[in-house]
Amino acid sequence: MGKLIRCISEDGTLTGLIAASECIGIEEKGVHVYNKHCVVNDQEACRHGVGVWLPEQALREIYLRAFELPITLGGAYNTMASFARLGTQSGCACPALAENFLRGECGMKGIAVTDMWYGTASTYMNLPQMLVAGCNLIDGQQEASQLDASKPNHADVAWGMRESVHRILYTVVHSRAMNGISANTVIKQLTPWWQTLLNGLEIGFGVIVLASVAWIIVTEVKKKRK
Repeated sequence: MGKLIRCISEDGTLTGLIAASECIGIEEKGVHVYNKHCVVNDQEACRHGVGVWLPEQALREIYLRAFELPITLGGAYNTMASFARLGTQSGCACPALAENFLRGECGMKGIAVTDMWYGTASTYMNLPQMLVAGCNLIDGQQEASQLDASKPNHADVAWGMRESVHRILYTVVHSRAMNGISANTVIKQLTPWWQTLLNGLEIGFGVIVLASVAWIIVTEVKKKRK
């Protein structure tokens, strides 16, 4: 998957339109785009779990447009969540964002992935909440002890895991990843037997044509000399 970072413009609509054009070009090559960081990722320092409070009108007109247009116009498959909290909810554990807006309103087909998930960056992130909210994949790794603490002891969590696996697999199968090409792949040019036969016939007919032309020329030259 390829990532696009939403730092193109301070205007959400302009950002969305430019990003949509990029997404069209990337998706046409069979590479799925995930746009980051959704949403209100307004600072780099001390951004882990920062709570952002804003009215829905500002959220939709300024911030969400940058992620809406790449999906609706550009066909982007995926989105990466931000470290920020929307009010009290983590960006990767907000069902109103992942399910209601990205999938419900924008029609996103692929997955929602978290921002980096390790060390102090992920201490406030909760895996069961993330799965239930519609976020499907962690960007990094998790200790076995943390996974044990996140066992699906509730039907909503189990269903979230099932849907996440479903979305991840379908995203991969609808990408060029299924071509089986990797860094270690050796590509060899193979010519089928029938193609070899056709090539031989073409060469043979070409030789016959040239020989016929040469014979005609020689015959005509001899006639003129006589």
